[in-house]
Amino acid sequence: MTLAVWNAPVADAAVSGLASAADRDRWDLRHLRPEACAAAVLKEQVDVALVPTTMALQGAEGFDVIPGVAVSSWKYPFARILLREGLRGPGAPTLACDRRAVLEQFAARVALREHYSIDPELAPYDAPTPGQLLDGDESAALLTSTDLHALPDTGRREDGGLVMDLGQEWFELTGYPMVWGLFVAREDTLDPERTAALRDQLHAAEERRADWVRQAEHPLLEEFFAEDLRLQLDDLVVASLTELKHYLFYESVLDDVSAFTFAPLPEEEGKKEGRREKAWGE
Repeated sequence: MTLAVWNAPVADAAVSGLASAADRDRWDLRHLRPEACAAAVLKEQVDVALVPTTMALQGAEGFDVIPGVAVSSWKYPFARILLREGLRGPGAPTLACDRRAVLEQFAARVALREHYSIDPELAPYDAPTPGQLLDGDESAALLTSTDLHALPDTGRREDGGLVMDLGQEWFELTGYPMVWGLFVAREDTLDPERTAALRDQLHAAEERRADWVRQAEHPLLEEFFAEDLRLQLDDLVVASLTELKHYLFYESVLDDVSAFTFAPLPEEEGKKEGRREKAWGE
């Protein structure tokens, strides 16, 4: 089975159960940009892909979600909001950002508006580095990178600015972990046995959490792996997805959000996931 996953530490952790599996030769992993993962599964270049949540929602009618697994977190050191003048700055700042980071853009705008009455206008850049966004003239910036050394520390800055963790802002707004990605296949392409085998090996990643922490190359990454990263599609994830759905509808990003269809599981297991699917669709 071929899987497309993000070229990022969080994705490596999420699929680490596949790399340690006895049948690891069965799993062919391809590392791509998040938006490229969505394109790869739609173009039938891979069987399954880890897809940013907004893309999964937009393609809900054509995707089957792998049950039981998701990438969510309480904090997210890979995405930070910089307000150059802190909370006393303009109520409608210009937010510099990477145009590819669609989910992060949406979450940042919602968090800023709902938490701080700040309604930013996006100023998208084409594949910028964090340094380019930091050097820009915009009054705010959404900084996204897997290189944590390239991102400013969260908290107050000496120049009066404020840096916030986007994942923490979503949690403080909704009370739920932010769901960054879901594993999806094209609709009706996986049989129950393949779905169950993939789900079980993805679940096995949890057994390697101590390895993620030990191999982390940055203190924030160590903390993230130890305390914040979640890999279960559970009731908290469903609740967070429901909140995200409401905001997408309110912002007119989507006219309607169809209920997810889950990839099939053997009959008895499928009944349990069917109940969760019903809860999501309500």
